[in-house]
Amino acid sequence: MFKGMPASELLKLFLSLPVSACLLDKEFRYVAANQKYAAMLGVSLEELKEKCIGEFCPPEIVQNARRDFQFLSNGIDVPDHEIEFRGAHYLVSVTLLALEAAEEFPAVFVTLSDISGRKRMEMERAETNRQLSEAYEKIKRLAATDPLTGVLNRNGLQDLLDTGLGRLQQDNLPVSLGLIDVDWFKRYNDTYGHPAGDAVLQQVASLISGQIRSACDAVARYGGEEFVVLMPGATAQQAFEILQRINFAVAIQAFGHKSSPLGHVTISAGGACLPSGSWPSGREAVYGLLLKQADEALYAAKSAGRDRVHFSGLNG
Repeated sequence: MFKGMPASELLKLFLSLPVSACLLDKEFRYVAANQKYAAMLGVSLEELKEKCIGEFCPPEIVQNARRDFQFLSNGIDVPDHEIEFRGAHYLVSVTLLALEAAEEFPAVFVTLSDISGRKRMEMERAETNRQLSEAYEKIKRLAATDPLTGVLNRNGLQDLLDTGLGRLQQDNLPVSLGLIDVDWFKRYNDTYGHPAGDAVLQQVASLISGQIRSACDAVARYGGEEFVVLMPGATAQQAFEILQRINFAVAIQAFGHKSSPLGHVTISAGGACLPSGSWPSGREAVYGLLLKQADEALYAAKSAGRDRVHFSGLNG
């Protein structure tokens, strides 16, 4: 400790404190410090004598001290705050303390409690929570995704309908739905084998995804070689054009299919639209009606020769 020390009670307090502690005058010079504080700085007590904190601490800590002094000079209590110093974390408490030799400007009493262990635990807990959150989101995605094609499965489509249809109805918007079927797919599997059939389904799913409106539409594998395209807010004409683009995108790839009358892989599509203001009550009723009308349109497309799009109400 140094000359000009406070009363003997303060000396005892400094010596008994289990944390790093120091006293600073208005010029930011050390009036006193305990051994733990000196050890934190990596110096001896003698080296601290009449030195300013700027000679041992980085500029950001000095700036913090100036701010704290300003608060105290204006009669504002300084809230406890955390700092990082040489890889360790400390909780800093700053208070005014009247000294016998410095009545004009009371000294500032600073304690620094090492909370590195707590911060490490907090960081580890935060990292664990992040990993758990990522794992949960991954499980949710897997539960909603078709493992073969990477598009939504029926569960994922149902979740999307549950969250989206009500909002569309509230905003008085139309909703359209397309059913897509890979033509003569059983023949393809019988001719080329199931691994080749799986590859075609993956390619078709990718082509469908490439033609929809990325900001709002969704693709789901409905089962086997059948896919659903949900087009929120799309009018019948807009949805019809999207399905036509999908049909064309698959046709021009000309994936060989010698068991098809056309000689290459094609798709048939049926679509339906519920204009705003014409919805039945209940999400299940809306979805059921869309599926029914789209399925009827798909059947019409197949009956007309396949490799085409029929849309409920648009094809006559």
